[in-house]
Amino acid sequence: MLPRMLKMRTVGTVLAVVWLLALGFIYVQSTSSADLKANAHAPPPLNPLPIPDENRPKKQAPPIPTIDLAEDTTIHERTEVGVTWKTFDVEKFLNKGKWHQGEAWGARFSHFHLPISSLSSPKYRKFQDKYKANSFNQEASDSLNPTRKIPDSREPPCRDVDYSTIDMKPTTVIITYHNEARSSLLRTVFSVFNMSPESLLTEIVLVDDNSIDVDIGKELAQIERVKVLRNNQREGLIRSRVKGAQVAEAPILTFLDSHIECNQKWLEPLLARIAENPKAVVAPIIDVINVDNFNYVGASADLRGGGFT
Repeated sequence: MLPRMLKMRTVGTVLAVVWLLALGFIYVQSTSSADLKANAHAPPPLNPLPIPDENRPKKQAPPIPTIDLAEDTTIHERTEVGVTWKTFDVEKFLNKGKWHQGEAWGARFSHFHLPISSLSSPKYRKFQDKYKANSFNQEASDSLNPTRKIPDSREPPCRDVDYSTIDMKPTTVIITYHNEARSSLLRTVFSVFNMSPESLLTEIVLVDDNSIDVDIGKELAQIERVKVLRNNQREGLIRSRVKGAQVAEAPILTFLDSHIECNQKWLEPLLARIAENPKAVVAPIIDVINVDNFNYVGASADLRGGGFT
């Protein structure tokens, strides 16, 4: 009888343990269901308070790429004092590069310091054609005054905008060129000076991408507020602009082509947009200059870009 009673007691104990476990499982399940139902009607958590800008961790900007100017760049020195764009000897400068039909090779390239025998090579033969050297009529360009008047192509509402109350920072204008006609390059430089408020134009940086005529840069470097860099070998547009940016002194950089003409109030709208948003990259409406006769044609206000046609 005794073993049988022990066996029955063991079975009873096991059943009691199973019963207790079942009751515990049911209790846990009911508690979880109650929490889910309560959370289903709970209001969403409040948004965290915004972190003040001064306490917000700032992203590190990537370093600006630089080029070692000492290795492959010549910076022309200014040996004359007191030469401004208004007192610069324009006639002397232009006469060295004017295009003349039927002009002897030796006379045309005498200031390049090249042997006459090399001037008949294909490299220099393109200068015989008044269009080939620059893809525009250089004879027409040479005949123009470097400070010629061009029509005011601004839309009427733009002419009434007052920029005097806007705190605008000055700019450095960077212009790259390669074998550019003297007349078009000088007209570009003069128009920037002539059409820009002096307080907003720190300087003009010219980057000569290894032109044949070295003297162009040397002569223009004598003008106050003009810096001229010369690549000792061809570098291309982007590397040339990077070099110009490295020597720029103004906080804002403006990049221009070497055969453009600035119109009235061209600079103020660009700098005003940057004053509103310092991260902005702005571009103007670009009018058209005819490649044959250099007539100035105002472009549509809807057009971004432009150039010679």
